[in-house]
Amino acid sequence: MHNNLAPICLFVYNRIDETKLTIKALQVNFLANESDLIVFSDGYKDENDAHSVRIVRDFVRNISGFRSVKIIESFNNKGLAKSVIEGVSLVLEKSENIIILEDDLITTPNFLDFMNQALSFYKDNKEVYSVNGFTLDVGWEEFVRLNDVFFHNRTYSWGWGTWSDKWCGDDFINQNIRKYMDDRNLSLFKKNCGEDILRMLIDCMSGANDSWYVKWVFIHFIKNKLAVYPTLSKVRNIGYGDSATHCKTIDVLEIKYDTQYSKDFKFSINAKVNHRISKNFLSFFTFRHKLLFRFRLIFKSEGLNLLWKDIKYKYL
Repeated sequence: MHNNLAPICLFVYNRIDETKLTIKALQVNFLANESDLIVFSDGYKDENDAHSVRIVRDFVRNISGFRSVKIIESFNNKGLAKSVIEGVSLVLEKSENIIILEDDLITTPNFLDFMNQALSFYKDNKEVYSVNGFTLDVGWEEFVRLNDVFFHNRTYSWGWGTWSDKWCGDDFINQNIRKYMDDRNLSLFKKNCGEDILRMLIDCMSGANDSWYVKWVFIHFIKNKLAVYPTLSKVRNIGYGDSATHCKTIDVLEIKYDTQYSKDFKFSINAKVNHRISKNFLSFFTFRHKLLFRFRLIFKSEGLNLLWKDIKYKYL
C-alpha cells in the first residue's frame, strides 16, 4: 500500500506561524517521507495581506521531508471555498484518492497511516464518501476502547480525505444544491447533521458566508452517504483567533487526542450510524452546549478575555 499513498494537499494563505506548526507536525508523520505534498497558496486579497502571503510562500518553497513537494500559487485571491473545490478536483483528475489539510491543523504522527489505511479499506464501499482525521470526544469509553472508527452523515473539514469516484466539483454549484433544498430535506438535514448546520447552509446560499464545507456536508446528506471518523482524534485545530478567516469565535469542540500513535487500526465493514454515538457527536453543535461551554469559561484563567473577544466579534 505504501507505493500508492494518497497525495496530501495543503491549503495556505497568510498565517506563517500556523503554517509552520502544521508543516512541522506533518513532517514527523511516519509516512511523510513516502508521501507527495501539494501546497496550494491563494493570492492575496489586498495590499494589507500581500507581505504576509509572500512570507508564507517563501517558507513553503523550502519545505522538505516528503517524497516530493509541489507548490501551486494563485495570482488572484480565490477564497478558501473556490481554492479547495478547484484544488481537490484538479488533484483527483490524476489520483484515485486525496488527503486535505488547511494551514491551522496539527496532526499526530500516525495521521497519515490512519488516513491511507481508511482510504484503502473503504474505497469500494459505496456508503462511505469521506474519511476524517479529526473527531470529537463522543464519550462512551467502552465503545472507544473496542472500536477505532465510527460513522456519521456529517463529515468534517479538519483533515479529511475522499476518492475521485465520490467527489464531483459540479455538486458544489449553487443551482445543484438549491434543487434539493425543500422543506422536508432541510428539516431532516438539521435533525441528522446538527442544530447549526441549516443556518450555515442558508447563509452560504445567500452569500453571507463562503463555505465549501457546508455544501460537502449537504452532499453527504442528500446522497445518504457517510463519513468515517476515528474514535481518537488525529488532528487538533490551532486556528481560532483574530487571524482566522472563519474561526474567530471560541472553539467549543472537545476532543480526545490520540497519544498512542498506533499504526494498526480496526476498521468496521458494516458502515452505519450508531445512534448513541450520533447523539453524543451532535450535542457539540447545540446551542445549549455552546452556552454552557462559554459559561464555564468565566471560571478559567483567560476565560473572560476569550468571552470578551467573542462578544466583540459577534455583536460589536
